[in-house]
Amino acid sequence: MLDSDKAGACQKCLNYQQPDKQVFTNTWIGRPVYVGRTYLVYRWVVAILVLVFFIQSFISRALQAGEWWKYFLLLANWGRVLAVLTYTWEVVLVTTRWRRELDGQVELSLTSSYAATGSPLPWSHRALWMFANVNSDVSALCSIVYWPFLYNQEPLDFQNITGHGLITAINVLDVFISARPWRCLHAYHVQLFCLVYVLSNFAYIEGGGTSVADQPYIYSILDWSKPTHCLITIFGVMLILPFLHFIFILLYKCRCLLSKALQSAGSGDQTQSSQGIEMVEGSLALLEEG
Repeated sequence: MLDSDKAGACQKCLNYQQPDKQVFTNTWIGRPVYVGRTYLVYRWVVAILVLVFFIQSFISRALQAGEWWKYFLLLANWGRVLAVLTYTWEVVLVTTRWRRELDGQVELSLTSSYAATGSPLPWSHRALWMFANVNSDVSALCSIVYWPFLYNQEPLDFQNITGHGLITAINVLDVFISARPWRCLHAYHVQLFCLVYVLSNFAYIEGGGTSVADQPYIYSILDWSKPTHCLITIFGVMLILPFLHFIFILLYKCRCLLSKALQSAGSGDQTQSSQGIEMVEGSLALLEEG
């Protein structure tokens, strides 16, 4: 009996990382069952905006530098690529769901949107979750590192503003509009991405590669001729990344509190069971009956 209970508890803990897929393709505002046209337009506007940011930056920097492939040496430019991948994939999923609902094919969830479900999360939604995590954390990292450590008082251009400010602002705003959940353990997504970037950076420079400005390093704070300095920088960044992810977790918790407050004010406890928000990572409520 005890073994059976433990197995059930473990299964619930594992499923906790698999919320209802519907929350990935809708907003929490107004607790809509269907994807509204306003939210659909918002998703298209964001996707087009980040695509314009990327195209403008790529054309400007690539044509100016001559060697277009060096554009992808900079982490900030990978931040733009991640933003395009995230919001393009998200608008595809949202539009697909909207079209399906327009044809009368509606999937209703009988469980709490943020609680565990019996069915696994589709790969398409898992990919969106991972892209969103890495995109948000990388853009925040680029913003907080660039201005104090890399900005050299040169005249600001559109690329600087979009790559080190606007995309981060869009990601923060999206936390308060999208119903997509956040998980503390997902900080490893961005850590793995940055580790791959650092290793490829090292391999490129050690192979005789140079930056856009023909320097033997891509970033001055990541100069491989000073290995001790590089290791300290990498170690510091790896420590910072979970804290950046935790900031987004805090924003997500604020959104949950706001949703709960508005829900209580609007309809009391009548919809609490169907639209409950899970407020605690690994909540012991998952180990209770059910």
